[in-house]
Amino acid sequence: MPDPSLCLCATVWSLRQYPFEEEEWSWETKFSAIEEAGFDGLMSPPLDKLKVHGGPDTVDNGLAIEPTLHKLFDAGAWTLTDDRRILVSANLTGTDETITPIRNLHGEAIRAPLAGAPLISADYIRWHRKSDLGGVFKPPALPL
Repeated sequence: MPDPSLCLCATVWSLRQYPFEEEEWSWETKFSAIEEAGFDGLMSPPLDKLKVHGGPDTVDNGLAIEPTLHKLFDAGAWTLTDDRRILVSANLTGTDETITPIRNLHGEAIRAPLAGAPLISADYIRWHRKSDLGGVFKPPALPL
């Protein structure tokens, strides 16, 4: 078996409407910048999922998160408060080894976007959190 290696990948999502929606770079320019920055490649979330739920493919309707947390987000195991803090479902189950790292994030604020990039829209956050709006979060949440 080969030794494990680490690849540094840029995300396609992070390049949407970059550097600004009105002045978005061409993909050729973006790919050149990625290569010049030393990334090994690209990864992309399934953007078509946004369309399945009727959401727009815009920067203010997305999170750049690692794949396991992305799956748990889509499964309703965690969401965000309107002020962009992590809210973990009390219904999250599993071994201590798997759920403790996620529960330890509960109540933590997510990082602010880069200067000039929009915040995640509170409307989209609310949609994800509230089942009456179509969201998938599994209440109740752990106490804050």
